Amino acid sequence: MKSTLKIVAVAVVVAALSACGGSGGESTDTAATDTAADTTTTVEAPTVKAETFCDVANNYMAEVTSVLANDDPEEIENSVLNTKEFWDTYKSYMTKLYNLAPDELVDDASMSFVSSMAAYEFMQKHDFNMAKAAEDPEFSTDERFNGEEFGKAGARFQSYIDSNCTLAKALEGQ
Repeated sequence: MKSTLKIVAVAVVVAALSACGGSGGESTDTAATDTAADTTTTVEAPTVKAETFCDVANNYMAEVTSVLANDDPEEIENSVLNTKEFWDTYKSYMTKLYNLAPDELVDDASMSFVSSMAAYEFMQKHDFNMAKAAEDPEFSTDERFNGEEFGKAGARFQSYIDSNCTLAKALEGQ
């Protein structure tokens, strides 16, 4: 039972860790086409909308957070949380959120990013095995996982997503 509680604690911390930072925008590519005799034709490529913070946050909520919510701690040995693929996906989303965060979220984004990358490295150190990770005393003493300021930054980050991103708002109402 004690081991199961530690494993649940690791999963809860992962769920609480969120990251962000920076700002996004739109990009337009312009391409020159063939030059024939004295004629040059310039064709403007269609505008490709850059991924926004909320686009990434909504995908993160659907793909990563939903896994955490539906994971059964009693079945931890079969959990997707024990896979490198899950943690690589988590790291990718956290990095994107960090790079796309709106200006008003930059400070919390930085702390959340540090915390989420520490979680990734911690799990990597334990071969992405939740049971092994739960037994490591570093988990309970590392400020990046349990520190009050890191926790507050993660909570503010999640609150921003819940208040401003469509899918997060929809999931909150369920």
